[in-house]
Amino acid sequence: MTDPADRSSLALELDHLLAAGALTGAHQKTGGRLLERLRSDICVLLCGPQIAMKDQLREVLVNFGLPQTTFQSVPWRSDIDFSKADVCIWCTASFGDEEAQQWKDSPDILKDHSFLVVVSGVSATDHFMGAAELATLQGIADQEFYRLCLVRFDDHAASLKSGSGATLVADVVNKVRMGAAADADHAQLFLQKHRLSPKANQLPPPVLTHAIATASAALSSCAAGDIADQDTPAAMALYQKTLANMDDHLADLEPLLKARDEAEFQKILSICEETSAAAADVFSSGNLQDSAFSQIRDELFSAADKILLMSLEGGVSPATNAVTTVLQLQREIHLQLARCDGSNFTQS
Repeated sequence: MTDPADRSSLALELDHLLAAGALTGAHQKTGGRLLERLRSDICVLLCGPQIAMKDQLREVLVNFGLPQTTFQSVPWRSDIDFSKADVCIWCTASFGDEEAQQWKDSPDILKDHSFLVVVSGVSATDHFMGAAELATLQGIADQEFYRLCLVRFDDHAASLKSGSGATLVADVVNKVRMGAAADADHAQLFLQKHRLSPKANQLPPPVLTHAIATASAALSSCAAGDIADQDTPAAMALYQKTLANMDDHLADLEPLLKARDEAEFQKILSICEETSAAAADVFSSGNLQDSAFSQIRDELFSAADKILLMSLEGGVSPATNAVTTVLQLQREIHLQLARCDGSNFTQS
């Protein structure tokens, strides 16, 4: 697992970079999200109606001494805040309708890091899971969880240290370690791209700061009519610059259209993240008084945040969603460019 000292060091450097004000637009937001991940504990929720199994699992997992990890056992039928969870373990005997109703509120990104743990043989009189019951639960797990785990429960925590119980514990520990490593890796990559030079660590001279403030004030004091006269050509130039920027980044996607392995999916996500961040950065430099411009700018910032989360998740589905998101934004900018110059725009 990533050394906690390494995470602290990365967080300190990232905090310094963000405080220096050297980043703009979406890059600042991306860095802020990465810093929050580094400083937050990885949260493992234990949910479902099997109270005794949740308590046993929590005891065993806590004893592993995983750093920066919290294990929270949620009382059955309590409201669950899935938004802060990184891993979820759902302990059940059958996963009935009431459980399914509660689980439906969990986000897709969490479902890919969650385990459906079915407790078999709760007492001496209980029968073991039949083939038909097991097949039904496997179908549920295939749709809603990362994996189905069938665990024999015999009132002794030692049962979780061998057989299927040991496999479950090992899988959960591995998910936690992979999450911590991914957080550190993404922060390290971000810092490699944006790390400050010694000169960049220095604050701008007071004269320059004053000149920037004066120029901003002068721009804000322009009459509305003056801005309106400049809006159309300025908007066209900004849209054209953004599209050219996006085209440069998206050209790297073509060799990956038939991606099959995890490394290629991650590369697709990286390209989409860079594309959305670069486009948002161009838009952040604009100061147009136009509702369409403001809407696209907000959508770009939101998309950059979403694609960052997709890249943290990884896999074919997030990669597909990221490409779709970027192409939709590209089409919207094309449409707005056509609106500015009055041309008829079609795109296959």
